[in-house]
Amino acid sequence: EVIKSTEYYKNYRLINTCVPEAVLQELGQALKFNLDGFDSVKSLLKDALFTPKNNERLNNENLIKSSEYLKCIYYQHGIKNPSLSETRRVLFDYFSPRGEGKALEDTHREIADNWEIVVGRQYLTMAVELIWKHMLWELEDVVTLKCWIEKSINDAQWKISYKNPISHLIPDCNFDFVEREKMISKGSGASSSHEMNLEIGLKILLSIYNRFVNRDDLDSNYLNEGGDVSINRLISLVEEYRDKPIVEMVEYIMANWIVKRHETVALEKLLQKRDGFYFERIDDLYIPTGYKAEPGFKGLRLLQLLQVMKDLDMLEN
Repeated sequence: EVIKSTEYYKNYRLINTCVPEAVLQELGQALKFNLDGFDSVKSLLKDALFTPKNNERLNNENLIKSSEYLKCIYYQHGIKNPSLSETRRVLFDYFSPRGEGKALEDTHREIADNWEIVVGRQYLTMAVELIWKHMLWELEDVVTLKCWIEKSINDAQWKISYKNPISHLIPDCNFDFVEREKMISKGSGASSSHEMNLEIGLKILLSIYNRFVNRDDLDSNYLNEGGDVSINRLISLVEEYRDKPIVEMVEYIMANWIVKRHETVALEKLLQKRDGFYFERIDDLYIPTGYKAEPGFKGLRLLQLLQVMKDLDMLEN
């Protein structure tokens, strides 16, 4: 309906040929970024995406729940144009009973809990990546894994005594949003240092433990996502090392959650003809390649959903 009068629609859309620049310019002028004139398209999309359907190609139950959750955040709490970091705060801390604990309607509780787990996994991943960054900076010579881990620990800066048991540190690792993000920013930027990353990464991991341990209100299936590096696996690992020295848990994470897991994932990429190795290994020797890891948060699809809802006129300004 919108482009049917254009030269492109009339003469070019059904044939495989070069399209003249003037024809593309005319088409571009018809396709406005504000979707002016696309009311029928918006209506079709809203029906396809946000009307309950039993469609084998699209199970939109969670999509609908997330859209209603967004409307609650948008209208009742006035959060209309959040940044990525602000979205993390809302999803992870705002409504959590172990965060800021703001009131939330029961109809939104399940989807809010699930999004809290999603962001919790992002924090868990960030903590591991912070430790990984320090390890890669410490890989300067050809070494065994044992020597590599020992060097990483000895060269790190510690404000805590890593010979104390994990149980001594757990109560101190309950951080609000500002504290948590400030700690992460110290070791995650391209210009930041890495010497404190072992301690920072460990504290972030323990804060995730504190957030999710003994949470009977959450879906355990979501807590198990990530396999060997899931939130539930973190909880069991902390319980296993609770009375052991901090350094032993750090050593386990380095060897198993980072180096061995990286080798497994990188090998899978290599089979797909993508080189994802950050080191080389010959027998039991690890060889630096110069690659450095720069930890960073991934995007959140809820932000993309927010923009889609705005584009479809589902949210008033």
